[in-house]
Amino acid sequence: MKGFKNFMFLFILMLSMPMMLQAQTDRIEKSTVEILNKSDHFAMGVTNARGLKGAYGMYQKFQNSGVKLKRFEVVIWGAVVKDLKKGTELHDYIKAQEVKGLQVTVCQIALDYFDISKEDLPYDIKVVPDAHVRLFELQALGYNLIVI
Repeated sequence: MKGFKNFMFLFILMLSMPMMLQAQTDRIEKSTVEILNKSDHFAMGVTNARGLKGAYGMYQKFQNSGVKLKRFEVVIWGAVVKDLKKGTELHDYIKAQEVKGLQVTVCQIALDYFDISKEDLPYDIKVVPDAHVRLFELQALGYNLIVI
């Protein structure tokens, strides 16, 4: 039940993400940070460039706000993997982030489908066999997980 409550809280938090982005704030309210600090493992699943940039932004907000993070993982799958190739805007965006403590993983199935090789990806991205299985794995490990 505790995991479900944490999931619902994060789900509501993510639904309010557009409002937070409009406010142009880089911090989360202190009362929310206190709630988030009840966990230290977070993950976001993304299927598009906007979601990926949003995940980086959320990680940065967590960092700026004092959320205690042990692990934060972004799992990527779908057609967005084409935008991770060398020479693309998204590839350059990821390389420019140089975010320590943020694990980014990408689905091998998607890479195979769109004929993308590991060598085409930014060097710090880890490849997982199946993004959906990875999401289930993270959930089983107790991660607070949201897919956008």
